[in-house]
Amino acid sequence: MTTVEFFDRSPIMNIVSSLTTLPEKIIFLGDEASMARHDPLYRSFLSQRGLNTRLEYRNICGLELEGIVELLTHIVETEPDCVFDLTGGKDLALVAMGIVYERFRDQNVRLQSFHVRCSEVCDCAADGKELYRGCPSLTVRESIRLHGGMVRGDGTVDWCLTPGFIGDVHAMWAICRQDPKGWNSRMNVLASAVARKAGPNDLNVELSLSKLRARAKQVKENVTNIGRLLSQLYEAGLIENYSEWGDEITYRYKDPQVKKCLEKAGTALEMEVLVTAAELTQDGLPYYQDAMSGVAIDWDGRFHSMNDEDKDTENEIDVLMMKGVIPVYVSCKNGQVEEVELYKLDTVARRFGGPVAKKALVTSRLDMKESSLAHYRQRAKDMGIKLIENACDLEPEAFRQMVKDLIEL
Repeated sequence: MTTVEFFDRSPIMNIVSSLTTLPEKIIFLGDEASMARHDPLYRSFLSQRGLNTRLEYRNICGLELEGIVELLTHIVETEPDCVFDLTGGKDLALVAMGIVYERFRDQNVRLQSFHVRCSEVCDCAADGKELYRGCPSLTVRESIRLHGGMVRGDGTVDWCLTPGFIGDVHAMWAICRQDPKGWNSRMNVLASAVARKAGPNDLNVELSLSKLRARAKQVKENVTNIGRLLSQLYEAGLIENYSEWGDEITYRYKDPQVKKCLEKAGTALEMEVLVTAAELTQDGLPYYQDAMSGVAIDWDGRFHSMNDEDKDTENEIDVLMMKGVIPVYVSCKNGQVEEVELYKLDTVARRFGGPVAKKALVTSRLDMKESSLAHYRQRAKDMGIKLIENACDLEPEAFRQMVKDLIEL
């Protein structure tokens, strides 16, 4: 079978037929230069998927309606087993398709369209018959690669989400959500009081009590609250072998993943979003087919050396989830939130998700003056960003529902 695709600026609109109807050949109709730029990406994507789909390109840029009709007519006459996919494309080409369909109605010309939100391929030429229903899906890495970027392995953490670690993250968030601002402050004081720099695989921590007190005084933090936080982490099993002796406090992180979470104050919220997304199911299947946190995205999909004239442009997304072929870009803020976060999130989601991408800003506590808050809410709404204002107030079930609803906008 051959699928004819009207080339669209959104890569997923161009490639989705290869995930559903699995054609032997795809003929793209569009602007020659634009299609040539995307050809290597599509060939690489299909190859890595194990699909031996042939790709052909026909230029319709600059053609008048009559010229497009003539090209479509030629395809109908020379490709007897072809389906025209109307998911993407420009208006003039789709008008031409309508003319050709009317001319060849008796020859059973097939038209289909993919509905991204409900993962359906429907027959547009007859009675709306459903041709395909399933859940074609992309991984986070595939989605970024399809848009010309790359997930950098040296800047992205691949978590092992075992049931035990998921429980640790929930325990961590349960402590953090009691006082997010205090959590940030106390975690930063603890980090500044480390007496011995540990390697990445060294789970042991040595704190100088005098340095801790001095730093706490500088930032007006109560040392008693820091001690209470350490007690909570110990009781939750996140740290072990806790001991105080003279000017020294020592303890050991439970494991390397817990250490990674506790080394940076803001990680607790983004990890809670990540593991909650991983736990969600629908009809016995994962609700989000893939999810990653701390996703470091290289914009041009190539690594540049220090001596290269071109430099790497990178962005990091706190959490990126895939619902079928729809990416959900999530920025998580456990502390101060600035307006620039909206623009950063919007820019990356547009570049690597296109018009189908969903965007959300999840905050532990959005502390702003009422006038500033109203402006912030309106700005987020105008940019199509779902704003979760006070995630720390959500009980576990409500938090799960919030993460599930991030796909809705």
